[in-house]
Amino acid sequence: MIKDLFFSLVRKNIFFLLSGFVSVLTITSCGDVKQIQYMQGEFDTAKLSKIVYQEPLIQKGDLLGVTVFSDNQLASSEYNQPITSSTSGNNGAAGYLVDDDGNIRLYGIGLLKVEGMSRKWVATELSKKYVEKDLLKTLTLRFGT
Repeated sequence: MIKDLFFSLVRKNIFFLLSGFVSVLTITSCGDVKQIQYMQGEFDTAKLSKIVYQEPLIQKGDLLGVTVFSDNQLASSEYNQPITSSTSGNNGAAGYLVDDDGNIRLYGIGLLKVEGMSRKWVATELSKKYVEKDLLKTLTLRFGT
């Protein structure tokens, strides 16, 4: 009985209930936006210049893209992996995958232990190895996962 009375009142006054609900939403959604100051407090740029950047170390599963440039383009192209486009979403990434033992295998050089090393160290080691082969003039190393 109370239930029937409630539903009959709701049916008769549905317009007023919806109007009230929309009015409450409209009134409560209006408010002032506070201005936010992003650089709050003292901001010393001299301290920022003293921050030492820690270069990330190479880990298992990283993808190292190595591009070799030399005077002899034909000779250096032998050592470069072709970049292929793909629809799988990898953006055509070519590179050497660091295996579970922390090594990469490079054509003409063989295995090179790179896990725990920096990009700079890998570039230096590859430079030494490519110079031994009388190929290298410049080496670019791209690091990504």
